[in-house]
Amino acid sequence: MLHFVRVYQIIASLGAILVFIAHVMVVLSAFRKGILWGLAALFIPLVTLIYVILNWRECRRAVVLYVLGSILIALGGIQLRDRGSLQPRGSTVTI
Repeated sequence: MLHFVRVYQIIASLGAILVFIAHVMVVLSAFRKGILWGLAALFIPLVTLIYVILNWRECRRAVVLYVLGSILIALGGIQLRDRGSLQPRGSTVTI
């Protein structure tokens, strides 16, 4: 069981790395558009979404990475939760 937990941790971590790379791609694209777009995309999350919508052609690959990374994070997290590694020691879960 411990081996599977490690695999799911790696899957979730890879997903987080993909999301980080995608965000860097979008922010760099925003900086190429203009310094104000870049700063706003870096510090204001809603502006990042607006930038992606307005500049879809430049941001398509980043969005694909966001989606793939999010799926990996979700799959890894769900499996970790089901395996019990996300539960505090000594706690019981009742549903």
